[in-house]
Amino acid sequence: MKIKKIVLSLILLLLCVVPIVAYYDPGPRIGYVNDYTHTLTKEQKNSLESKLTSFEQESSNEVAVVIIRSMQGDYIENFAVKLFENWKLGKKDKNNGVLMLVAMNDRRMRIEVGYGLEG
Repeated sequence: MKIKKIVLSLILLLLCVVPIVAYYDPGPRIGYVNDYTHTLTKEQKNSLESKLTSFEQESSNEVAVVIIRSMQGDYIENFAVKLFENWKLGKKDKNNGVLMLVAMNDRRMRIEVGYGLEG
C-alpha cells in the first residue's frame, strides 16, 4: 500500500513538471513566408518572398519564415523542431534548411537550422 502511494505521488509530480505537448501544425506551407497572423503587409511579404526565392536559387539553402499567434503552451524549441521536421525544410541530401519562427503573443522567436548549415 505504501509503495502504491509513492508511485502515485511520483506520477502526479511528473505530470506537474512535464508540460503537455502542445505542438500543432499551423497550416500548410505556402512559399517561403508563412504569416498566419497577417502581421506583414502584402508588399513586405512579397519582397521577402522574392529575396528568399533568389537566395535559394543562388545557394540551394532554403529559408522559411513563419509567424504564428501562439504556441499554445509549447516551448519554442520543441515547436520549432517539430515544425521544421513536419515541413521537411532544406534539401534531403544536404539538410540545408532554416526555419525562422515568430510566436507573436508568446513574444518568442527561434531560428532552427538543419545540420548541413550548422557550421
